Amino acid sequence: MKFWKNVFPFLLLNIIISAATVYAVLLYWEKQHPQSLPSLSLPTESVVTTPGKATAIPTVRVTPADLLLNVKGVFGAGDISVEYVLIENASSTSLNLKNWKLSGNGNTYTFPNLNLGSGGAVRLYSQYGTDSVIELYWNKDAAQWKSGSELIIMDPDGQVRVTYTVP
Repeated sequence: MKFWKNVFPFLLLNIIISAATVYAVLLYWEKQHPQSLPSLSLPTESVVTTPGKATAIPTVRVTPADLLLNVKGVFGAGDISVEYVLIENASSTSLNLKNWKLSGNGNTYTFPNLNLGSGGAVRLYSQYGTDSVIELYWNKDAAQWKSGSELIIMDPDGQVRVTYTVP
């Protein structure tokens, strides 16, 4: 019991100092790397509310173009055993990727029927494997990406939604 009486104050002090240090580092990081939120410009429609006088009011229509799909990065580029593309749904709604296409370097991958929830992510590996809800496999024999490669993600209508250049 005497051991714990002597050690406990030092353990408590260590915990407090560690927590304060982590908090200070996070505050410093946030000041050095502020996150900017994308601006949202709403389309307007003219509506006649008084005879002869039109008033512009904002209208909001959620279309597939409003769904934000991000490529978070290409990891392990050039090494088929670890190479993958990390794709994230940054929108507030789920997105079904069925028949969306990812292309680059003359190759195209067509997504299966995969519902990507809001904030959800999926990894597309270049190598052979079995698809799951968080990992997809392109089943290629060689690495697909290198520095400077551009990948493009298109919706089922062929409209380009994302372009990403491998750093």
